[in-house]
Amino acid sequence: SRCHPNDMYVLAGDFNFPDIVWPVFPASMPFESWRTLPKQCRDFVDVASALSLCQMNNQPTRGSAVLDLFFTSKPECVMGVHLMEPLSDHASVNVEMTISTYKYNPLTKTILNYPKANVDAICANLVSFTTSYMEDFASRSTNENWNLLKFKLLQLADLFIPKVNIRSSVEKPWFSARLKKLLNKKHRLYRSAKLSRSQDAWEKYDQCNLTTKLEIKNAKRKYFNEDLGNIMRTNPKKFWTVVNPKQGRQSFSFSDDVGNKMSPLEACERFSQYFSEVFSEDLFPLPDYYPDSNMYHEMPQLTISATGVLKLIDEQHPNSTPGPDNISMKLLKLCKHECSTLLSLIFQQSLDTSDIPDDWKHAQVIPIHKNGPKNEFGNYRPISLTSVPSKLMEHIVFSNVMNHLCINNFIFVNQHGFRRSHSCETQLFEFSNDIHENLHSRLETHAIFIDFKKAFDKVPHHRLMLKLRSLRIDPFVTEWIAGFFSNRTQCIHYESKDSSPQQVKSGVPQGTVLGPLLFLIYVNDLPTRIQSMIRLYADDCVLYRKIEGLDDCMLLQSDLTFLETWCEEWQLQINVSKTKYLNFNNKRTSTQFNYTLFSIPIENVQTYKYLGLHFTPNLSWEPHINHVTAKANQTLGFLRRHLHSATRETKLIAYTSLLRPKLEYASLIWNPHQSYLIDKLEAIQNRATRFVLRNYTRTSITTLKQQTNIPLLADRRKITRLTALHHLYYHSPSKKEKYCPAANHVSARTDNSQKLQLATPRTNTFKFSPLQLSISDWNSLPDDIVTVKESIRFRSAIATLYNT
Repeated sequence: SRCHPNDMYVLAGDFNFPDIVWPVFPASMPFESWRTLPKQCRDFVDVASALSLCQMNNQPTRGSAVLDLFFTSKPECVMGVHLMEPLSDHASVNVEMTISTYKYNPLTKTILNYPKANVDAICANLVSFTTSYMEDFASRSTNENWNLLKFKLLQLADLFIPKVNIRSSVEKPWFSARLKKLLNKKHRLYRSAKLSRSQDAWEKYDQCNLTTKLEIKNAKRKYFNEDLGNIMRTNPKKFWTVVNPKQGRQSFSFSDDVGNKMSPLEACERFSQYFSEVFSEDLFPLPDYYPDSNMYHEMPQLTISATGVLKLIDEQHPNSTPGPDNISMKLLKLCKHECSTLLSLIFQQSLDTSDIPDDWKHAQVIPIHKNGPKNEFGNYRPISLTSVPSKLMEHIVFSNVMNHLCINNFIFVNQHGFRRSHSCETQLFEFSNDIHENLHSRLETHAIFIDFKKAFDKVPHHRLMLKLRSLRIDPFVTEWIAGFFSNRTQCIHYESKDSSPQQVKSGVPQGTVLGPLLFLIYVNDLPTRIQSMIRLYADDCVLYRKIEGLDDCMLLQSDLTFLETWCEEWQLQINVSKTKYLNFNNKRTSTQFNYTLFSIPIENVQTYKYLGLHFTPNLSWEPHINHVTAKANQTLGFLRRHLHSATRETKLIAYTSLLRPKLEYASLIWNPHQSYLIDKLEAIQNRATRFVLRNYTRTSITTLKQQTNIPLLADRRKITRLTALHHLYYHSPSKKEKYCPAANHVSARTDNSQKLQLATPRTNTFKFSPLQLSISDWNSLPDDIVTVKESIRFRSAIATLYNT
């Protein structure tokens, strides 16, 4: 692997290890089962892990045992694994992979060279254009005014911004034109020497061959020691295309129903057909929906100013992808003062008349792979690329509507998706805390994890508008949103091809600014009649209840029945096969109940992945940590292969940006207290530290970490939970009473002034639960730290305290 670090390795065959539970070794196995495995099995798994090989076949090949395995160093290249008819007593394993060949067809495209644009000429032309443009502005429609401005901007870009032809590079990033000339010269000299067979010709070839090898070696050294570090500082996007495990966008071939390979245009049309099939049409009559609108304050009338649009343009990222109209954010930023004036007039006209330009209602949809085989259309989600000016208008509408909803406390308190100061981690913290408290009280918790089917794409527009009109939003804004959704079209863009346009009959487009907010509004009334606890993260829903008897089970089932009624009324679908039931308990015998949805039994599982965490009935985090370390090992193997010659600085940034986040995601919730799990996590960082310093000798790992200023992961997790508790204590007044109870007794001699009440634990699970462990750490802090109210100063103070 040192000689060919970038090559793909494949290891396949009958390994005859029936005791190992795949897919992710040993994440699917309890620690006790892992310990009882034969030594040769554990040694085999350790070697595979150390070599960063990923096992892709999880299906039994003989009886119920997975004996025939397929390892690869590049799992991202595996599109699918299927079993075929056996040729012997073992099933045949068919693996579909994308493997690069040595013949490439590089793409050439023309782009605008914005740094060399004649900005003064563009602005001067826009100023003169504005005079004639404003003369008949009021007599033209919004669509006409927008088209005039769009064509003018594109015309000025064509005249005053130089064009550059770029070619997608298929060579190694360090490969240069000089090296290519040397290689061509070497090949010519070799052919000449072989034909002439003269000593002089062979000496010329040998000299050129030596020079070429030396130049390649120097080019590699220069790229990894100098260029890559400079790229990292000046062009982070280019740096991540080198380092990112996804290795850019890869194309995959698709086949039709009879197995023939599809052309890119045929694949576009099939994607378009698949994405259009999920749309739903409003069923009439609409539901009776008469909430008390008087409970909400009326939203002030929205007025759009040039100053506000200018500020908004300044806040946007310049590299955002342009939509189908080809107006980029870079172009708007070049002439932002002139554009902000003209756009503010168009925005206000569009708002006043509910007339939305056609370009703003058309989306270019990019299929993005979710999971599963990459050659199946159902494993992609549609992401919409819409007009950049349209997104600016959406930002204005979004901020004003969201402000109105927050003032009226409209959004469901347990909805953590797409909200400021809310995240996956806050959702997981509150959910896991409820489970911990119930386990501490010797109570079971039955949790139903609801899976909505294509929820964002199935929102019916008339039903959505019914809810919007009840919120006392500015009527001009409401009607603008109605116009924004009417007569929308989309086309699929894949492999430089576009499908024919399709009408968008339902849904809130993913990739738009308004989409997430409108979805939150649509599902906001779902919990109103739920008697159990329900938590939402956008369309991720968990419904749970502490169980003291069968009556509680019946109440939970009645909530599921109400959920059925709500979904039928508001035309959202639940995927019952992906909806799971998990019984949280630490009892030998637990309450059993058969929950159903639409008369279909819900599967009872022993582990469930919710928002990235693997939950188990007794809240053991060992399966999750095993999964995390296995994934981190794969990432470390990738970094070793691609950055083996890079500088220490580059490797360290790659580790802290790509690998360490995998070891720390939501660690507030799953922080382990068992030493063997703590060591297992730290072992990944130890290996990464040796990779960063390229020191694989017996040098003390503590010394190496001090050289790189890499703190222990356990210390970083401690800082994370203290920071989270600090935020609850000082910056979340609505949650402080529940999660930060004041201590019953505070000793002036031994306690800090902000001491919190710590519950008496009955089990280690509760003792080391996120909240209890955070309170314990908080109470041990000195008074001069716990009294610091600013989050940044507090985090800095505890980092200094723990020498991190």
